[in-house]
Amino acid sequence: MLKKLFLSTLFLCLGILAKAEDTDVSQYENIVFPVSTTGNPGSNVTVSVEMNNTVNVVAFQFEVFLPDGISFESIVLSEERTKSGTYTISAGVPKPDGSVQVLCYSSSIPPTPFDSSSGEVCTINLNIGEGVTDGDYSITFKNIEITDTDANGHIVEEDVTATLTIGSASYDEGYSVRILPFLVTEDAEGTFFVTNATKLTNVEFDVVLPADFITNELYYIDAVLGKTKFTTSDELNGTIIHVSVARKSSNTIAIGEDTGLASLGIAYDDVIASGANIITIKNIILTDIDGNEFHAAPFTTYLIKDVYSRTMSNQWGTICLPYDTQTTDDVQLYELSRVDMTAGIMTFSPVESLSANTPAVFKTTATTATFPVVAEDEALDFVVSASTQADGWTAKGSFYDQELDPIDNESDIYYISSNKFYYANQAFAVGTFRAWFETPKNSSSQAPCFSIGIDDQSADLRFIEKSDGTVDLIYDLSGKRMQQMEQGVNIINGKKLMIK
Repeated sequence: MLKKLFLSTLFLCLGILAKAEDTDVSQYENIVFPVSTTGNPGSNVTVSVEMNNTVNVVAFQFEVFLPDGISFESIVLSEERTKSGTYTISAGVPKPDGSVQVLCYSSSIPPTPFDSSSGEVCTINLNIGEGVTDGDYSITFKNIEITDTDANGHIVEEDVTATLTIGSASYDEGYSVRILPFLVTEDAEGTFFVTNATKLTNVEFDVVLPADFITNELYYIDAVLGKTKFTTSDELNGTIIHVSVARKSSNTIAIGEDTGLASLGIAYDDVIASGANIITIKNIILTDIDGNEFHAAPFTTYLIKDVYSRTMSNQWGTICLPYDTQTTDDVQLYELSRVDMTAGIMTFSPVESLSANTPAVFKTTATTATFPVVAEDEALDFVVSASTQADGWTAKGSFYDQELDPIDNESDIYYISSNKFYYANQAFAVGTFRAWFETPKNSSSQAPCFSIGIDDQSADLRFIEKSDGTVDLIYDLSGKRMQQMEQGVNIINGKKLMIK
């Protein structure tokens, strides 16, 4: 409350009154974020803080949360995007939880804005304690807010995290250990897969599960590679499961992608909360036949029980889930039906249900979009990514965070932002369970953006019935849910009705 009051008072003094306005988090249109870096125990490290903004910015603020053993030293304004004397930046006294509030604002009258661009705006100096062990640690920004020249506040509602790698380990390309998301059911089991550019003799990594999974002993690790050729062992160190897969005799793991290493089983129990439970693989070390060690980047995914939910900043979003789901009272699912390149419209058809591994879009007026699990007893195939095609365009989805670079891609890429699809002219982040669209490069579809249209097929929709067998869903022609019938065309229980 004091933080908000301070910002409001500050901009009243400058003749500006701030007004909050949400932005799209997943595409980082207006956001301040830390950049991953490395450091060593007993030393200082400088973390670059960048801002991507499509509006002219006169102020920003955020809270920094650091892991134990790492302390905040100072913050310095970068002159990469502003001149000395035009901005003031300050950091508050560490709070009881160790977090530090950072505020940066234009000190000139009238305010001198950061133009719409991207790049470093400041640096944070941290001290790494002597006793901090090697590994990967999270630097988290919370309560991020950017204020533009029209006094609009652009708020990032989700936490933004970067990795601080401590020690000599660095990440090697061509090596990874991953596990795809899977459902928590009666026989829930997922596989750890390795990708390696050289033959391997040993793979070790740590697995972080939710605390309830550990304290209630709801997990187990089983071997996948032949027991006569490899041994698989696991050891619980506090809340961390250390997994080791080692060869017997002269056996090796051949060069390749997505070779099964070991399986993770989850015992079904009511203690597991419904929703998406995070699982992280970190401290990954792979050893080749010459004794060389390779270090792979951490990997995070989800164990899903009953439902997956997402906080919404806009009405439209993309989705690609590893299970069957369906349209609900609050979320309408759509699939691409055609693209009008002349008019700049991507048209989508409403669907009642969505099969596992199918990229799609959805619309909701709720603050939280919820996607229930349907047919949870069905086994899920191992799928790294999925795609569907329509009108020469391809919808693609992914089950893990990644960065897409259109320069390296064989197709033009369009991503969703603020209820439109934009042409990607630079690398951008794609979150877990998201989707995007691709079309052949250098085609006539290279429009800067496409609006979203809806097929007029509402009369054919069969919405999900309530438990008593009745349905009283009312929508307008745009697909917006209404609480009661209004004058004009109403779609009631999937059928059109004209109200005069």
